[in-house]
Amino acid sequence: MIWDPASQWTVSAGDLHMATDYTPYEGMELTGGGHGGRRGRVVAHDGRLVDATPAGRHLPAQRLSLTPSLSSRVPLSVREDAAR
Repeated sequence: MIWDPASQWTVSAGDLHMATDYTPYEGMELTGGGHGGRRGRVVAHDGRLVDATPAGRHLPAQRLSLTPSLSSRVPLSVREDAAR
């Protein structure tokens, strides 16, 4: 990413790269913008996507366990941890 702090632009839902036609920032004037690259290739320039070639690979999410293991020690209070 190359950052251009002097770049000025106005937010418009049509210019954003997302699957929606609405942004609460519509019409907001911003300063600063970037030109993005990936592995030596220009991907974004002047706020426009110039290379939409898919890259990378999908990493499926891992199941998150919110139940602590019976073998792991969970502090009963902050005071108990502070006493150590």
